[in-house]
Amino acid sequence: MRVLLLLIALLSACGFYTTFKGSKPILAGETRQTPVVELDGLDLNIRVYNDIRDFQMVNSVVLIPVYVSGKDEPVYEGQEEFFILLGYKAHTGDFTFDAKKTWLLIDGKKLEASVEQKWKNPVSRGADKWTGFCGKPIPDSYERISQDPLPQDDSKLWHCYRLKFDVSPPHPSDKFGLRIEGMARGGALYPIPDIWFEEYGWQHSDSVP
Repeated sequence: MRVLLLLIALLSACGFYTTFKGSKPILAGETRQTPVVELDGLDLNIRVYNDIRDFQMVNSVVLIPVYVSGKDEPVYEGQEEFFILLGYKAHTGDFTFDAKKTWLLIDGKKLEASVEQKWKNPVSRGADKWTGFCGKPIPDSYERISQDPLPQDDSKLWHCYRLKFDVSPPHPSDKFGLRIEGMARGGALYPIPDIWFEEYGWQHSDSVP
């Protein structure tokens, strides 16, 4: 009986393989990780939330496909707002940023950003998906559940913002860009070129249990 229960449990275990289409900054180049735009003395991490699930396969533990779908399914279908995660890491302490002076360029329009949330990394336990490490985890010794204070040197921190635009998420193949006008260095405007986006593919695998 115990062997039978174990066999049933194994056969009920599933593996999930999903591919997505999304958008990333052209200036970030080729990347499979966090899309970082590297500028003079400044790094930008820009993640846009317009993904489309374009293939999904569910396998049993014995690798027999039990479900396959090649239908495009927008992850944010029906959503009337477009969200963007914008983070910056300054290599020196003389940078300031007004996130409200960020604009979405789409369909010949210039849409103003609403700042929904802002924070610095790293974060302690209880963080939601928006308040994770928006660049990469630093310092290396920091554990996710740590309650230690943040490092004093701001050049080690990502300053992160959740931005909202009053438009439905564009398709990854659509042309759109981001204009960042609120960055200053030493009290003077720090010019950032318009950041345009291109379609790219990414994958996610998981298993249950």
